[in-house]
Amino acid sequence: MIYKGMEYAMPVTPLLKELTYTVRLTDQLIINDKEDKMLIEFTCRIKADDEPQQYLLFLDNLKINGNAEGDYEKHEWLFARLFSINSNLIIKTDQYGSITGVGDKKRILSAWELAKEDISAVYEKDEITGLFDSMDYTLKNNMKLLYHNDPLLNLLFNNIYQTYTGEESIETEKIILKHFGATGLPVIEYKELVAIDENSNIATIDVTGHISESFTDMEGMNNYLAEVTGQESDEEMDYYFDYQGRYELSLGVQHHIDKAELTISGYCPGYKKLTVYHLKLQP
Repeated sequence: MIYKGMEYAMPVTPLLKELTYTVRLTDQLIINDKEDKMLIEFTCRIKADDEPQQYLLFLDNLKINGNAEGDYEKHEWLFARLFSINSNLIIKTDQYGSITGVGDKKRILSAWELAKEDISAVYEKDEITGLFDSMDYTLKNNMKLLYHNDPLLNLLFNNIYQTYTGEESIETEKIILKHFGATGLPVIEYKELVAIDENSNIATIDVTGHISESFTDMEGMNNYLAEVTGQESDEEMDYYFDYQGRYELSLGVQHHIDKAELTISGYCPGYKKLTVYHLKLQP
């Protein structure tokens, strides 16, 4: 057993075969004792492309609050239709496993136009104008920001294949989108190799993170929290933030993630947000 504090070089350029994960996402928001909760489950299939360090990602078998296609409530159907835009993606990485590119943009934009037609047939114009304007702008102007900072994609493709020592953690700068409405939240993630079981070739990596306060839009954060909780807009909110997770990886010729989880939470008076990502390799 190799324990935390010993130097270990995690094999770089992971040789992914075709892998399928079960993904579960729980999202909970409580504002002034009013709770909104959603459970999302789907499968994620990753296949190595012909190009080096490029992968094909397929998302399907979506369930929302236990409901599958054909049984969705109206708001669940809307989420599912938006989800379908990303049913297949191309992910490019560097040798350490971090995302360097997501494509292809033309296919994503085409899928969005088809989704808009379907949504327009179900919702009144005044119900969806804001959604359409936001999605149009983001996909046409900030697609890189959106996909490079997606928590699920970052959980699957992270810079974990590096040399770990007992002296310092592996740092990754990230932005959590929509944690405070339209205000992005800059976070610094730290990864530490906790242990390697040489008998089972399983490596365990712990993940923690904290807000990068020097780059945080504090005014935007405080205004959002004050607005949703009904407090004074110029009041500084005492916000507690927590970010932690864990990876278990199989090592060897076909080294890959066996399972991973990430919990992002925060609260202040009148406000609580909890998001949990969990993925597990299917047998």
